[in-house]
Amino acid sequence: MNKQKFNYDYSKILWMKMFLAKPDYENNTSEVLINFEQALEIIKRIDNITQLQSRSGCCD
Repeated sequence: MNKQKFNYDYSKILWMKMFLAKPDYENNTSEVLINFEQALEIIKRIDNITQLQSRSGCCD
């Protein structure tokens, strides 16, 4: 078995947390703030921005 160790430079990694829905405990439902399609579009935009910056040599 081949075990690989992963060492990341965390100063060069982007972590995201998205607030997709807010629970409504009284009515046993949730208020959807961002659906999955919208979330995917946001992720694509951020990925595009960060890829452009890394290709241009920004922020190294």
